[in-house]
Amino acid sequence: MFRTASALWMAMILAGVAAGQTTVLQMETRRVVLPVTVLDKKTKQSVTSLTAEDFTVTDDGQPVRITHFRSPEAARPLAIYLLLRNDRVDQKTLPHIERGLTDALQTLPQTAKVAVASYSMTDIAIWQPLTLDRNEVLAAIHRVVTANPDLAAEKHKSNDATKKTNGNEASANNATTPANGDGPATEQPISNSQAMKNLIKHYDFGSSGGLEMVEADWSAKPQAGYQPAVVVLDDEMSFCYTWRATHLHNELLRSAITLDELTEERSKLFTALVDYTKVVAPAGIPLSPGGAMFRYRYETYLAKASGGEVLAAGKMGYGSAFQKLFNDLSRAYEIEFEPTARDRDGKLHKVEVTLAGSKTVNPEKYRVMARDHYFAGMPQTAVEKLKQSGKSNDSGKDAETPGP
Repeated sequence: MFRTASALWMAMILAGVAAGQTTVLQMETRRVVLPVTVLDKKTKQSVTSLTAEDFTVTDDGQPVRITHFRSPEAARPLAIYLLLRNDRVDQKTLPHIERGLTDALQTLPQTAKVAVASYSMTDIAIWQPLTLDRNEVLAAIHRVVTANPDLAAEKHKSNDATKKTNGNEASANNATTPANGDGPATEQPISNSQAMKNLIKHYDFGSSGGLEMVEADWSAKPQAGYQPAVVVLDDEMSFCYTWRATHLHNELLRSAITLDELTEERSKLFTALVDYTKVVAPAGIPLSPGGAMFRYRYETYLAKASGGEVLAAGKMGYGSAFQKLFNDLSRAYEIEFEPTARDRDGKLHKVEVTLAGSKTVNPEKYRVMARDHYFAGMPQTAVEKLKQSGKSNDSGKDAETPGP
């Protein structure tokens, strides 16, 4: 994430300048902030005793100097969104999830803020905004667990019917409108921000819609001094369209949100079907001749790209899995570096954090989790020039992201 360092203002009174006139010089530095979690490969436990000298950071393959380093004890407190699924298929497991979260939340530092959100195939909602009050969090979790998913489905149908009655579908039925929920109606590429907005508003459901909602909530109401994270609960059958996975990837990077995934196993038949399809079509199932595709397990892809962790609920149990995710998030280092002036172009840049290796630290014994890309913010002068020239740095067409 980019964080603006404290601005330095200096008033320079120039000789010969008329009385009352003052020249003000503003100096500003922007740095990339990377939460970094280090796990012992053998014990799977987080390592918290490393120093800045133990890390190496490269920006587009070039080594960069670490300007600031914070140990886990000195890192910013967490702002965690719990993104739970509330579909008909989940009704039996939701009480177990509630019990697991009740125990796991006790292990979070008291300085951490928590929000509760949910998604289904017909609806998304934030049940509790970010708060320090654990009782409010637990009450919101209970409301999610006891909510009737059929009500959300009926509301979704009602909203669709209202849109059609009011004739609001006319503007939506353009070349970028999904056809019957099966993908873009034509092959016309997304070329501007309005087209992207048209697509997104028709996908306000599922875990991708939930993640979009959480990112928008954080962007609209960022918590100063907190590092954001999302813990999403999903299953092995999760997928979304490739264009949406790319969009979510870039938005999470822009907002510096770490995504952790807790996945539930489905039946062996479902798992076998997914594995078979991955072999037949490893890049996804083509939805059209133009190549629109699903991305399987896209949350796993987003978690790895954002420096997050992926755990299986069935192997650990909900309580232990949530507790491990919370512990590892709260034991992350914070590493900062300053991009070069050339890199401040508003584009996607590859960043890699590794262990340098020493007599006391063997990199082969540890796993390092950190974001793999960042967006380099443009200097304000460059942004103003683009606006004046009629060009926009935010074209709405997301930068191409690497494969999983």
